[in-house]
Order: sequence, then structure tokens, then C-alpha cells
Amino acid sequence: MFIKFNLINKYYLYLISLVIIYFVLNYKRLFFNTFNLEWFFIELINSYNIENYYFNNDLFQNNQANSVIYPFLLSLIVPNFENNYENLIYFRIINLLAIVLLIFFSIKIKILESKNLNTLFTLIIFCPIINIYIFRIYPDILSFSFAYLSFVFLTLEKKIFLFLSLITACFSFLLKPVAIIIFPLFFFYIFKNKYLKKNALFLIFTYGLFIVISFFVYLRFFDIKIFSEYYSNTYMRFNLINSTKNFVSYLNYSILLIFPFSIIYSFKFFISKKIKIMNKFLILIVSFLISYFILNLSGEMNYGYIEKLFNFKNSDYFFITINNIISISFISLILKDNKGLEKNLLYIFLIVVLFLSILIARPVQRYLMYAMPLLFYLAILIFNNYKFKNWLIILYLSIFVSINIGQLVYQSNTDKIINTFKNHVISNNLESKTHPGQFYHSIGYLFKDFMINIILQKKNNHIENYNFQITQCEFGNHILKEDLYVMGKKLNNFCFSER
Repeated sequence: MFIKFNLINKYYLYLISLVIIYFVLNYKRLFFNTFNLEWFFIELINSYNIENYYFNNDLFQNNQANSVIYPFLLSLIVPNFENNYENLIYFRIINLLAIVLLIFFSIKIKILESKNLNTLFTLIIFCPIINIYIFRIYPDILSFSFAYLSFVFLTLEKKIFLFLSLITACFSFLLKPVAIIIFPLFFFYIFKNKYLKKNALFLIFTYGLFIVISFFVYLRFFDIKIFSEYYSNTYMRFNLINSTKNFVSYLNYSILLIFPFSIIYSFKFFISKKIKIMNKFLILIVSFLISYFILNLSGEMNYGYIEKLFNFKNSDYFFITINNIISISFISLILKDNKGLEKNLLYIFLIVVLFLSILIARPVQRYLMYAMPLLFYLAILIFNNYKFKNWLIILYLSIFVSINIGQLVYQSNTDKIINTFKNHVISNNLESKTHPGQFYHSIGYLFKDFMINIILQKKNNHIENYNFQITQCEFGNHILKEDLYVMGKKLNNFCFSER
């Protein structure tokens, strides 16, 4: 009994330690201004609490490819503050709590061997695309948590947990419809499980029916359309060439996110005597050709501040080619040297990424968060018996914790500049006279005149009414100027300019 108690304590101690360390590294993110149109969710929450508020579902959907379930849910969970922008921490903490809940249930249910589960969640939460969005007022992390929580419940096989799996799957989809890409994992598990496969078709049909019904109830309840015309054309337009480019780009990005595991396995491929020289040469040729094919891909498949810091734009072709070589050799060696679960995980991962590439026309790197746990677990299994596995994990954490800290510095320095411009606009009552320009995505909520006339009513001629604009100093008489530095290097500059 004493031994069992200590064992339980050991895993919960891991959870508590992980949360504390993670919070210490990231707590500043809770207090930043809104970024990347986070304020759209806050404004919609305001519209639920303030009668005749200028913001509404139509304005939200004309500028967002997200459902209104997320802000509606936040409005129910978080107290109604007089000024929500002074209390952003309460909205941001919800995502962190969701991840903690997922880790807690995964440990409690023992979905994996404890050591592998600990490693898996450590790799997941320090992955940059997940780390950033845990502290963003965006539905992605909540949807991600519900999606994997649904899978955790599915593995318990009992009827009550199957029902909970259906409910959490519906929530995940309603929060972010792109979550549907994770369901190949569900299909695989259902057909491989001795108990579930007896009613596999019925169970899959039930998942589909629950999701479809809940989605139509959502549309009727909020009286909204699925997407605005702009976002339908941007995200839902199928094109074979575009989808192929997206697939390669997603694959490359994913493989980078499991560095250094991927580079070690790629190196192993090229030094292996079992693989013909012709096959190695063929991979090099294919990698060079693919680079031409996916060069200048549109969308959000960038590398953030790192791209600006190291001037990747000047060496795009070389960087993409190296990425192609690592990706193709990594996959080739897994298919050659592994059987059973490792191979199946790779196939599921590739199907998920393919599904994403077809479903969403405009590639967005954060959508990969649904696929990354599969790739992380694959890397853990491949390197399970390697003597230097722990060193690889330490190297992974060293690299990506550094990247996350760099991103934190970048966002912190940007936030200081935003506050300077924000205070200037408010103190001089210039909200109705200013075009938000570069800071529309961060503090667009300040400029209600711009939102109503330019965004909602689309009065393009009204733009002449603005005497000032926030720019990158490319025109106008500069009243304020601020330079953005990271690690001593100037990455951008911003000006409050007279038009």
C-alpha cells in the first residue's frame, strides 16, 4: 500500500512540477495586450454582456474563420468585468487549465506507460506552436484538449466513458471544426480494439451523427452562417496542386518540430550500409525538385521572429531543401526499419496531415498541434532503447525552450511598443481619427469608427477621414517612432504617422 501510494505521488508530483516550471517560464504571457485578433473574441463577449453593442456575430464572422462557441463559452465561465481588456489573464488561464485537465486524466487513466506519458506531455507543451497558443485567447488549445480527452475516454471502452468521448468530441469540433482531422486516430483504435471493433461501424456512425446534429443545433441557436464568403474562399477551396504543396509544407514543419530526433534518424539513414547509394541519391534529387515546387508558399507556415532574426528569406531554397532531405529520409527509414505500432503511427500521422492539407486551402502551422502528439509518440517509441535518448530529450528542451523564450522576448518588446502607441491615442482622444494600420491585429478594438465604417459597412472612401495611421514608417510625417529589437538586432520599426 505504501509503495502504491508513493508511485501515485510520483506521477502527480511530475504533473505539479511540470505545471510550475511551465508557468514560471511563461507567466508573463498572461498579461500582454491582445495579439493576432484575440480582441475579436473579447469584443464578441462584450456584445453578449452589453445591450446594443456595436460588435456582433456578423462582424466577427466577416473577419474570423472561428466559431462563436468559444467566446460564448468564455462569457459563461469568466465573470463579467467592467473592462475585459484589463482582465485578460482570466480568459487566457482557461487554455492552461484545459491542458492540465488533459494531463491529469491521461495520468489517472494510465493511457500509456507512465514514463512515456511523462515524456510525451513534456514534448507537447514545449512545442512552440502549442506553447504560444496555450496563452492566446484562441479556441485551438481548448479544441485540441477536448479532442485528445475524447480519445482518452474512448480507450476506457465502458459505455459511460464512450458517452463522454462523444460529448468531448462534439465540443472539440464545435470549438474548431478543423479538429475533425484527428478522427483517423479514432478509426484506427476502434478497428484494432477487440471490444470496440464488434460495433465499429455503429460507433463511427454515432460519432458522425452526434457531431452533425450538434453542429446544426449550433447554427440554429446562434443564427449564423458557417463561413463568410471571404473565409469560405480562403479556407475551403480545394485545389489538387495547392493541397499537395500544403502536405509537403506541413510535413516539413512537423519534422522540424521533432528536432533533434528527426536529424539523428536522417543521419542514420544516410550512413546505413543496408540502404542503396542509388536510393540515397534519389532522395537528394527529389528534395531539390520539391523545393522549387513549394517555394513561396502562401499562408501562415512561417517561422515567426526566427525568420526575421536569421534572414531565412535570403536562403529559402537551401533551407527548404535540407528540410526535405530530413523529412523524406526520416520517413523512409521508419518504413524500412520498423513494424507494428511505429509504422501504424506514421501512417495515421500522414493521413491526418493529408486530411488537413485537403480540408484547409490556406496552410496554418498551429493546426498541426492536432497531429504532433502522434509524431512525438512515434519519436519516443523509436528512440526508446537508445542509450542517449535522455540526452536527445534534454537537447530538444534546450532548443525549444530557448525558442519559446525568444518568442516571449519578441512579444514582450512588441507589447511595450503597442502600449506606447495605445497610450498616445487614448490620451489625445485620437481613436476616431486614426487608422490602426499595423496594430489592427493587436488593438483594433480601440478604433470603433474604423471597425464600423471600414470593416462592417465596408465604406472604403471613409478611409480619407483618418488623419493618422500606425505604419512601419513607410510614409507620412512621423509623430512617434519605435524600433523593435530582439537579441540586439532590429527586426522592425513602427510609427504613428500623420497621413
